[in-house]
Amino acid sequence: MVSVKLKDINKKFSNTVVLNNMNLNVEDKEFFILLGASGSGKSTTLNIIAGLERATSGDILFDDKIVNSMSPVQRGIAMVFQDYALYPHLTVRNNIAFPLKMRKYTKDVIDEKVEEVAKTLGLEEYLNRYPRELSGGQAQRVSLGRALVRDPGVFLLDEPLSNLDAKIRNQIRVELKLIQQNLGKTFIYVTHDQQEAMSLGDHIAILRNGKLEQVGAPMEVYKNPRNEYVAAFLGEPVINFFEMVKDSGVYVSDDLIIKGINAEEKEINIGIRPESMKLKREKENDVELKIRPQTIESFGSYSVIIGKSKSNKEVRVRLSEDFDLHSKSEMALYISISDLYIFGKNGDRIDKN
Repeated sequence: MVSVKLKDINKKFSNTVVLNNMNLNVEDKEFFILLGASGSGKSTTLNIIAGLERATSGDILFDDKIVNSMSPVQRGIAMVFQDYALYPHLTVRNNIAFPLKMRKYTKDVIDEKVEEVAKTLGLEEYLNRYPRELSGGQAQRVSLGRALVRDPGVFLLDEPLSNLDAKIRNQIRVELKLIQQNLGKTFIYVTHDQQEAMSLGDHIAILRNGKLEQVGAPMEVYKNPRNEYVAAFLGEPVINFFEMVKDSGVYVSDDLIIKGINAEEKEINIGIRPESMKLKREKENDVELKIRPQTIESFGSYSVIIGKSKSNKEVRVRLSEDFDLHSKSEMALYISISDLYIFGKNGDRIDKN
């Protein structure tokens, strides 16, 4: 059982700041996600936790014990990478067994552990195959098995599914969550994919340019983003933003008129998630937005309409009901005041009451 803490972690390469005062708490047995775009610092954070890189300053704690000077082996971690890094001349059985052979376990113990891991990952029938005979999903499971067989306290996974096609990625994602729950181990997982983050994580940490933007349960962060960056990073289709100016107590733009917001700021940005827009007015004070539909993307259970507002801003709308794109040259959409996200000009979320 291992909890992981990052305390005031800073990392510089020459004069470039890669991580800036990073503080994180990862609980024991948690599936924790480091989410961010390329260059945000998430892989560097993982490597510092692993002991593959040293922080410029700050402490890494495993169960409240500082491990800064410990090697990866001493820390009791196992890593799974984007690149499977399997030995091509070894069978699946021997790839999984390799870490145990390096530690000079007996053959009986090795066989027992390999069989156990293979059963957990559904690899029993592939044990005598070579990596070239495996699919991408099977190869990634072998890579995971090589980590599992060591029985580490912490699993560190660096974009392990990004090389897989969409169908296999979804399948392995479900399996990975079940494996983590069954093992009862701490998983720290790096990804740029918000869908992976939302579906896998008990908690997610969103990074930008080496800084921590927000930490929380996936739906908590989605529903209550701290700033525009977080609001835009989570959600598919992406949130719509509108610049508004206060005029006689009412916020207005070429596209919207919004009453009932008591913010002090003269200029604000309004965020509207695509799924918040309805085709019918439900409350008297619902905000109206008119768009000219341009195209529609159908996903079976829902559709995404892409249109242009009066100011020619691109607007995305997600609807569960059927919609005939050719039936209207203009459509009215309605948004509840409670569904609006309000941000100051500095990008931070502000209270609309």
